[in-house]
Amino acid sequence: MGKRTQKIVLDVMTYTLLTLGAFIMIAPFWWMVTTAFKLPANQYTKTLLPNPATLNNFKELLGAGINFPLLFFNSFLISILTVAGQLLTCAMAAFAFAVVRFRGRGLLFTILLITLMIPPQAAL
Repeated sequence: MGKRTQKIVLDVMTYTLLTLGAFIMIAPFWWMVTTAFKLPANQYTKTLLPNPATLNNFKELLGAGINFPLLFFNSFLISILTVAGQLLTCAMAAFAFAVVRFRGRGLLFTILLITLMIPPQAAL
């Protein structure tokens, strides 16, 4: 088998694996979207497409006395502020670790990396 053939086989295997991974990652999102269009009695059926499709779930959500636009805005605002705060503090920390030489820098950087590797849910 030549080098070109080996590269083609490796590429096909790589793209096959990536495509399989993409389908696995998209599956929960697909289930969420299709379930939103199903009738409540059919929500736990194993069909890939809603039959019959309905918009009653959305009508019920918006008409349930819950201020959904306000809740959406609050979530959006918290997300934007969290991202902005993370960008600001992480940029300053990255600058300090990259440029400033100080005693204990290696230990502090190791502690920072360890805290980043522990998921917040586990720390809770």
